[in-house]
Amino acid sequence: MKCRAVLGLAFAPVVESGSGDDRPNPEQPWRPGEHDTPDRLLIPEKLYGRAREVETLLASFDRIVKSGASELVLVSGYSGVGKSSVVHELHKVLVPPRGLFAAGKFDQYKRDIPYATLAQACQSLVRPLTNEMLKRMNMEQDRIGGRSSSLKRKPEPA
Repeated sequence: MKCRAVLGLAFAPVVESGSGDDRPNPEQPWRPGEHDTPDRLLIPEKLYGRAREVETLLASFDRIVKSGASELVLVSGYSGVGKSSVVHELHKVLVPPRGLFAAGKFDQYKRDIPYATLAQACQSLVRPLTNEMLKRMNMEQDRIGGRSSSLKRKPEPA
């Protein structure tokens, strides 16, 4: 670890000598960066006060899984209340253990484009599927004897 700020060095224990030549004190443990303060505001990515909304969406997902029926879940509310944060929290809970997730967000500057939000949701679903398919295809080509550089495909960034 290193010091991120010069101010953090002020907390380093030193041995004071009468000659003004202060040097680090090896007897006192000191970890660099322990007393540093960040130079920017760091906001934790924790969602507060939305447990009920997340539980409602999770219950809806579980109901869909059990019944096998299709449902469309819409999240609405005033701007700035945290709708995207709630959906993102749901995304973090559902995707790793259970699979795929599609979400789209209304953009006021694209409101004249029909189905822009639906297209965004489909794109968020298709991109991971395409990347997974390309990874499997590359693994299969490697398994059967390699590939030339003209056949090499790279997954697109998500």
